[in-house]
Amino acid sequence: TDALRVYSAEMRSQRILSAEERANALPVKMMIPLGLCIFPVVMMVIMLPVIIRMRGVFF
Repeated sequence: TDALRVYSAEMRSQRILSAEERANALPVKMMIPLGLCIFPVVMMVIMLPVIIRMRGVFF
């Protein structure tokens, strides 16, 4: 029974370590969707008023 307790403790710690590694890798994996979906919208919100004002000045 001691071997089984040691084995279960090792498996538990291995599962926790694996979950922590996946959680640490998540922000890196989220950068691509964030960059593709949110960044263009933010750039439009920032640049659109500037473009409208410049269009009024130059054209």
